[in-house]
Amino acid sequence: MPSLKAHLSWPLLTAAVAVAGGLLVVRTPPILPLGLVLASCLGIGALVVSRQPEVAAPVRVRTEVTFVASLPFLAGVLTVDQLNLRPFLNFTLSDWLFLVGCLTALGASAAGARGTLARGIPAAAGLFATGAVLSSFSSATPLDSLATAGRFVVLTCAWFWLASLILTTTHRVSLAALLWGLSAGVSGAVAFVQLRYGAIIPFTVAPTGRMLGTAQHVEDLGGSAGVATPVLLWLATTRSVHRPAVRALILVSLAGAFIGVILSGSVTGMTTALAGSAAYLLAKKKVSLLIAVAIACAVGLYYITHFQSKAGAYTPTTRFHQVQEREGSLSTRFETYRVAVRSIESNPIAGRGFATNDRKTVTGFEPHNALLNVWYTGGALAVLGLGLIIFVVFRHGWRLVATSPRGSTESDLAIALMSAFGAYLVFGLAEPTVYSRFGWIPAALLLALRPARTATGR
Repeated sequence: MPSLKAHLSWPLLTAAVAVAGGLLVVRTPPILPLGLVLASCLGIGALVVSRQPEVAAPVRVRTEVTFVASLPFLAGVLTVDQLNLRPFLNFTLSDWLFLVGCLTALGASAAGARGTLARGIPAAAGLFATGAVLSSFSSATPLDSLATAGRFVVLTCAWFWLASLILTTTHRVSLAALLWGLSAGVSGAVAFVQLRYGAIIPFTVAPTGRMLGTAQHVEDLGGSAGVATPVLLWLATTRSVHRPAVRALILVSLAGAFIGVILSGSVTGMTTALAGSAAYLLAKKKVSLLIAVAIACAVGLYYITHFQSKAGAYTPTTRFHQVQEREGSLSTRFETYRVAVRSIESNPIAGRGFATNDRKTVTGFEPHNALLNVWYTGGALAVLGLGLIIFVVFRHGWRLVATSPRGSTESDLAIALMSAFGAYLVFGLAEPTVYSRFGWIPAALLLALRPARTATGR
């Protein structure tokens, strides 16, 4: 008899698309479709539990309920770069899907599935939270400060646990990586449509020299596309993709991500994409492919800048000149760094708070550097917690590469995810990226690879 999962796969996906369509097109009250999604997932989970044979119940229930919980999680990964879709309470559609995923994952956990957190992650989150509490006493709005800091705990502990519970096989981790790459490609493709035809796509904004894609800020478009580039390169070159249609979709997404980086006009995003791609290709010792990618990028850049010039948009050359001007962003950021460092020297233990106004210096800007920003706002304990999380993620990746057969799917994917997370850190050298959702996706997928390897034996 076919499994319940086989019967429910397409109906569930169809229902999810229908609900999302009603939310985005019909613009019904958001709480209604979101409630339907939540009720459907929980109801189906209960149905799965009730219909399993008693003898095989523990294993089958775990498998089926975990499958149900994976649907909103994977849908959240697919929409993580669509930051302009905010149906309710200013949370993105991806945020709501991840929330539903967490709630359904609790059902999977009750059925016997187990998620894990890598050693050191709870301690790191505790350090960050302690720093946030201490810094809240300096904040003008303590509750807002604590709520903002809480987002970081959700992006680490909750996401990491959820990914480890749901992505129980190497195939699922690879699928999540593919969906994330598609999300970045879609955002870049929307940016190209904006360049040629304006804001004809719903929920997008008319461009003013730099394209937004499906982001709310040009730097988010450049950063999200740049961070996803190493994983898209792995997907485009791995032998584990057998279907020509899927490979074609990956190549289109890779081109879309490249276009998004350029059209965003983000110099930091361009640097991020270059660093991540070079790190992956050099780690894999694919020098010839690196040269081929460089040539393809040069050709693509020529045509993209041609379209940019015709549309009156900022070309990469224009952007490089702008950031180096005396009143450009580079000089402003260095001045903000100096102010932040002086504040840290006066009180290195407790920061100024995580609320929006707390993060701004006397220059009117917050420090555009992830580590410096956290130290300035959260103090020494918070930045120590952030540094520990970064260390744990890379340590896990290195161990996975060392213990996996060379050239295996896990080894290559781990290298790609480490390159993507490293690119995210490069992006964080010039942007306050701690709360950027797209940057923690590669970390969550990387930390989920170890349980997948144990479960599959691959």
